[in-house]
Amino acid sequence: MTFDILREAIATTRVLAIFRARTSTHFVAAARALAADGVRALEFTLTTDGALAALRDLRAAEPDLLAGAGTVITPQDASDAVEAGAQFLVAPCVRVDTLAEAGRLGVPMVAGATTPTEIVTAYEYGSQLVKLFPSAVGPAYVRSVREPLPHIDLVVTGGVALDAIPNFLDAGACAVGLGSPLTGDALDTGDIASISARARTALAAARRDAS
Repeated sequence: MTFDILREAIATTRVLAIFRARTSTHFVAAARALAADGVRALEFTLTTDGALAALRDLRAAEPDLLAGAGTVITPQDASDAVEAGAQFLVAPCVRVDTLAEAGRLGVPMVAGATTPTEIVTAYEYGSQLVKLFPSAVGPAYVRSVREPLPHIDLVVTGGVALDAIPNFLDAGACAVGLGSPLTGDALDTGDIASISARARTALAAARRDAS
Protein backbone atom coordinates (compact mmCIF):
# COMPACT_ATOMS: atom_id res chain seq x y z
CA MET A 1 0.00 0.00 0.00
CA THR A 2 1.41 3.37 -1.02
CA PHE A 3 0.54 7.01 -0.54
CA ASP A 4 -0.19 7.27 -4.26
CA ILE A 5 -2.94 4.66 -3.96
CA LEU A 6 -4.37 6.34 -0.87
CA ARG A 7 -4.19 9.79 -2.48
CA GLU A 8 -5.93 8.54 -5.62
CA ALA A 9 -8.72 6.85 -3.66
CA ILE A 10 -9.39 9.95 -1.59
CA ALA A 11 -9.03 12.32 -4.54
CA THR A 12 -11.68 10.42 -6.49
CA THR A 13 -14.47 11.44 -4.11
CA ARG A 14 -12.59 13.97 -1.90
CA VAL A 15 -14.30 12.36 1.10
CA LEU A 16 -12.82 10.13 3.82
CA ALA A 17 -15.45 8.49 6.04
CA ILE A 18 -14.53 8.32 9.74
CA PHE A 19 -16.30 5.83 12.00
CA ARG A 20 -16.37 6.52 15.73
CA ALA A 21 -18.99 5.12 18.12
CA ARG A 22 -19.41 3.37 21.45
CA THR A 23 -19.01 -0.03 19.80
CA SER A 24 -18.19 -1.24 16.30
CA THR A 25 -21.30 -3.43 16.01
CA HIS A 26 -22.59 -1.68 12.89
CA PHE A 27 -19.27 -0.67 11.33
CA VAL A 28 -19.07 -3.36 8.65
CA ALA A 29 -22.67 -2.93 7.49
CA ALA A 30 -22.25 0.85 7.35
CA ALA A 31 -18.96 0.57 5.48
CA ARG A 32 -20.46 -1.72 2.87
CA ALA A 33 -23.37 0.66 2.40
CA LEU A 34 -21.04 3.62 1.96
CA ALA A 35 -18.97 1.67 -0.55
CA ALA A 36 -22.13 1.06 -2.54
CA ASP A 37 -22.80 4.81 -2.46
CA GLY A 38 -19.34 5.55 -3.84
CA VAL A 39 -17.18 6.25 -0.78
CA ARG A 40 -13.82 4.61 -1.42
CA ALA A 41 -11.87 5.13 1.81
CA LEU A 42 -12.97 4.53 5.40
CA GLU A 43 -11.28 4.98 8.77
CA PHE A 44 -12.20 2.94 11.86
CA THR A 45 -11.09 4.78 14.99
CA LEU A 46 -9.27 2.86 17.70
CA THR A 47 -11.24 4.66 20.42
CA THR A 48 -14.23 2.51 19.42
CA ASP A 49 -14.64 -0.79 21.25
CA GLY A 50 -13.98 -3.65 18.83
CA ALA A 51 -12.65 -1.45 16.03
CA LEU A 52 -9.81 -3.78 15.09
CA ALA A 53 -12.08 -6.83 14.98
CA ALA A 54 -14.47 -4.90 12.74
CA LEU A 55 -11.55 -3.90 10.54
CA ARG A 56 -10.55 -7.53 10.13
CA ASP A 57 -14.12 -8.46 9.21
CA LEU A 58 -14.40 -5.64 6.68
CA ARG A 59 -11.10 -6.49 5.00
CA ALA A 60 -12.29 -10.10 4.65
CA ALA A 61 -15.71 -9.13 3.31
CA GLU A 62 -14.67 -6.21 1.08
CA PRO A 63 -11.03 -6.65 0.05
CA ASP A 64 -11.32 -3.97 -2.65
CA LEU A 65 -12.49 -1.29 -0.21
CA LEU A 66 -9.71 0.90 1.21
CA ALA A 67 -9.93 0.58 4.99
CA GLY A 68 -7.70 2.15 7.60
CA ALA A 69 -7.41 2.82 11.31
CA GLY A 70 -7.74 6.19 13.03
CA THR A 71 -6.62 7.64 16.35
CA VAL A 72 -3.35 5.78 15.86
CA ILE A 73 -1.09 7.49 18.37
CA THR A 74 1.60 5.07 19.52
CA PRO A 75 3.88 2.72 17.57
CA GLN A 76 2.00 -0.19 19.18
CA ASP A 77 -1.27 1.24 17.88
CA ALA A 78 0.24 1.26 14.41
CA SER A 79 1.48 -2.31 14.70
CA ASP A 80 -1.86 -3.59 16.04
CA ALA A 81 -3.81 -1.81 13.31
CA VAL A 82 -1.66 -3.13 10.49
CA GLU A 83 -1.86 -6.63 11.93
CA ALA A 84 -5.66 -6.29 11.79
CA GLY A 85 -5.48 -5.35 8.10
CA ALA A 86 -5.35 -1.54 8.12
CA GLN A 87 -4.16 -0.26 4.75
CA PHE A 88 -3.49 3.23 6.06
CA LEU A 89 -3.21 4.95 9.44
CA VAL A 90 -4.52 8.30 10.69
CA ALA A 91 -3.54 10.22 13.83
CA PRO A 92 -4.82 13.38 15.50
CA CYS A 93 -1.26 14.53 16.18
CA VAL A 94 2.38 14.29 15.06
CA ARG A 95 4.50 11.59 16.69
CA VAL A 96 7.78 10.93 14.97
CA ASP A 97 8.15 7.46 16.50
CA THR A 98 4.73 6.39 15.22
CA LEU A 99 5.43 7.76 11.75
CA ALA A 100 8.68 5.81 11.76
CA GLU A 101 6.85 2.63 12.74
CA ALA A 102 4.34 3.15 9.93
CA GLY A 103 7.23 3.55 7.53
CA ARG A 104 8.83 0.37 8.82
CA LEU A 105 5.54 -1.46 8.32
CA GLY A 106 5.18 -0.06 4.80
CA VAL A 107 1.81 1.57 5.46
CA PRO A 108 1.02 5.24 4.73
CA MET A 109 0.24 7.35 7.78
CA VAL A 110 -1.68 10.63 7.78
CA ALA A 111 -0.58 12.62 10.81
CA GLY A 112 -2.75 15.31 12.36
CA ALA A 113 -1.56 18.91 12.60
CA THR A 114 -2.85 22.46 13.02
CA THR A 115 0.03 24.92 12.85
CA PRO A 116 2.39 25.38 9.89
CA THR A 117 5.25 24.01 11.99
CA GLU A 118 3.27 20.86 12.80
CA ILE A 119 2.21 20.45 9.18
CA VAL A 120 5.76 20.71 7.89
CA THR A 121 7.07 18.39 10.62
CA ALA A 122 4.47 15.75 9.74
CA TYR A 123 5.33 16.01 6.07
CA GLU A 124 9.08 15.86 6.59
CA TYR A 125 8.75 12.70 8.69
CA GLY A 126 6.74 10.86 6.06
CA SER A 127 3.12 12.03 6.21
CA GLN A 128 2.64 12.80 2.51
CA LEU A 129 -0.97 13.70 3.27
CA VAL A 130 -1.54 15.76 6.41
CA LYS A 131 -4.75 15.82 8.43
CA LEU A 132 -5.60 19.43 9.27
CA PHE A 133 -7.41 19.17 12.60
CA PRO A 134 -9.76 20.52 13.78
CA SER A 135 -11.86 22.09 11.04
CA ALA A 136 -12.80 24.95 13.39
CA VAL A 137 -9.76 26.78 11.99
CA GLY A 138 -11.99 27.50 9.00
CA PRO A 139 -11.55 27.70 5.21
CA ALA A 140 -9.69 31.04 5.41
CA TYR A 141 -7.01 29.36 7.53
CA VAL A 142 -6.70 26.54 5.01
CA ARG A 143 -6.21 29.08 2.22
CA SER A 144 -3.60 30.97 4.25
CA VAL A 145 -1.62 27.82 5.08
CA ARG A 146 -1.72 26.56 1.52
CA GLU A 147 -0.15 29.75 0.17
CA PRO A 148 3.34 29.07 1.64
CA LEU A 149 2.89 25.27 1.65
CA PRO A 150 1.26 24.44 -1.70
CA HIS A 151 3.17 21.16 -1.98
CA ILE A 152 1.51 19.62 1.10
CA ASP A 153 -1.92 18.07 0.60
CA LEU A 154 -4.32 18.71 3.48
CA VAL A 155 -7.31 16.59 4.52
CA VAL A 156 -9.49 18.76 6.75
CA THR A 157 -11.25 16.86 9.55
CA GLY A 158 -12.90 17.39 12.90
CA GLY A 159 -16.44 18.70 12.59
CA VAL A 160 -16.70 19.57 8.88
CA ALA A 161 -20.41 20.28 8.26
CA LEU A 162 -21.76 18.81 5.05
CA ASP A 163 -22.72 22.21 3.67
CA ALA A 164 -19.20 23.51 4.39
CA ILE A 165 -17.47 20.87 2.26
CA PRO A 166 -17.26 23.02 -0.90
CA ASN A 167 -15.81 25.92 1.09
CA PHE A 168 -12.93 23.84 2.43
CA LEU A 169 -12.20 22.27 -0.95
CA ASP A 170 -12.34 25.64 -2.68
CA ALA A 171 -9.86 26.94 -0.07
CA GLY A 172 -7.34 24.31 -1.13
CA ALA A 173 -8.00 21.17 0.91
CA CYS A 174 -7.56 18.03 -1.17
CA ALA A 175 -10.32 16.26 0.75
CA VAL A 176 -12.40 16.30 3.92
CA GLY A 177 -12.71 13.69 6.63
CA LEU A 178 -16.26 13.25 7.86
CA GLY A 179 -17.16 11.73 11.21
CA SER A 180 -20.32 12.62 13.11
CA PRO A 181 -21.64 15.02 10.42
CA LEU A 182 -21.74 11.96 8.16
CA THR A 183 -22.73 9.21 10.59
CA GLY A 184 -24.83 11.02 13.22
CA ASP A 185 -25.84 8.42 15.79
CA ALA A 186 -26.46 5.74 13.18
CA LEU A 187 -23.37 3.74 14.09
CA ASP A 188 -24.90 3.28 17.54
CA THR A 189 -28.51 2.76 16.41
CA GLY A 190 -27.87 0.77 13.25
CA ASP A 191 -29.80 3.18 11.03
CA ILE A 192 -27.63 2.50 8.01
CA ALA A 193 -30.04 4.17 5.58
CA SER A 194 -29.50 7.56 7.22
CA ILE A 195 -25.73 7.27 6.74
CA SER A 196 -26.22 6.44 3.07
CA ALA A 197 -28.44 9.47 2.62
CA ARG A 198 -25.89 11.78 4.20
CA ALA A 199 -23.11 10.16 2.20
CA ARG A 200 -24.88 10.98 -1.04
CA THR A 201 -25.27 14.57 0.16
CA ALA A 202 -21.58 14.74 1.08
CA LEU A 203 -20.39 13.33 -2.22
CA ALA A 204 -22.59 15.75 -4.14
CA ALA A 205 -21.22 18.64 -2.06
CA ALA A 206 -17.65 17.52 -2.74
CA ARG A 207 -18.33 17.69 -6.46
CA ARG A 208 -19.71 21.20 -6.21
CA ASP A 209 -17.52 24.29 -6.39
CA ALA A 210 -18.03 26.82 -3.60
CA SER A 211 -19.77 29.93 -4.83
